Amino acid sequence: MHTFHRVFTLLLAVLFLGQFGCRSVRYTIGDALSPDWLKSQASKDKYHVYTNNAQNYMELAGQAKRAGNYTKAMRNYRQAELQTKKALDFNSYSFKAHLVAGYALWNQETRPKCLEAVEYLEIADDLRAGEWRVHHGLARSHQLLASRDDELIDRLERKKLEASKGSRLELEALILDIRRRRQESLERALEEAHLIFKYAPDQHQAHLILGTTYAKLHIYDKAIPRLETYIEMARSTRKAYSKMERAGVLPRGISGEKSQLETLLQGNLQQDAEAKDLLATIHKNQGDYLTALKYLDAIYEVNPKAPAKYLPPRAFVKDKLGDHAGAVKDMDLFLKKLGAADHGYDEVVRRAQADREKYASRAPVIPRTSGLEPGPIK
Repeated sequence: MHTFHRVFTLLLAVLFLGQFGCRSVRYTIGDALSPDWLKSQASKDKYHVYTNNAQNYMELAGQAKRAGNYTKAMRNYRQAELQTKKALDFNSYSFKAHLVAGYALWNQETRPKCLEAVEYLEIADDLRAGEWRVHHGLARSHQLLASRDDELIDRLERKKLEASKGSRLELEALILDIRRRRQESLERALEEAHLIFKYAPDQHQAHLILGTTYAKLHIYDKAIPRLETYIEMARSTRKAYSKMERAGVLPRGISGEKSQLETLLQGNLQQDAEAKDLLATIHKNQGDYLTALKYLDAIYEVNPKAPAKYLPPRAFVKDKLGDHAGAVKDMDLFLKKLGAADHGYDEVVRRAQADREKYASRAPVIPRTSGLEPGPIK
């Protein structure tokens, strides 16, 4: 009789915690009460089909993003999101599906999607604590939320210039609230990045997130060493990839599935370039144009096929250093490489042409008496 009471009490406790307990307890109980052997084979098969589809769409999205085709990338991220949500219909306690859903969501980079990504990734953390990939996704989600707030603040600041006195006061109050929200997002990104270090001390992504977040907070004395450390670790990772390629070994990707070395290498080069571009921006803002140029040159030295978007900032730095002809050359190359599919193509071309003419107006010309065609000195 006492045994029956103990079992009955335990069952009531489980039901109570499952209904009213904290989320991590509810998911732990739910996971325990829905083991694989209780699921039908048809449900298992559909779950695997949808998760595999999601991973394939994530790979396609990453390839499109690295190629600069953001329209195609976003379309594939949306498909990955849809496939993972379908997978969760057949296994609602799947860590993998929640993780991939979170990554598919934050990669779409809108505020609503990033907020939704946080929800899925926090559930993934409840299902399996101690996974650095979860905290990486959360950190990136909060970084992007701060970036969307930056854009909103810029729009409101422009609107404030044309507003009446009463409207300006309302806009100032709104901007102040958004700045506080932005600050909270960046602080949360720092917390999640430190958790990456806790669970994966050698994971270089944490350095990149900390560096970029400190830069957004204008804490440059902490941002610079983090970004420099990331660049060095990225270089070491590329060497490791080369050894793996020679040995025929495939490292595992974000979802735990095997990923192709070429895909990982492209991602490494992309983030390496972003870190160097940010370091260049920091030094440029501090008036150190030589160091800024060093980092921008290094992007193309490591990866000659790097996107053309780093050419305009390099042209700006060259112009500041007096190399006006070099600045013109970079802008000509940028205009040549710029694809019509790029976001805001017409406006980008207009600004690029205006900058090119500005640099060209300052470039000296060779006298006609030399027998050469007049033009910028190389």
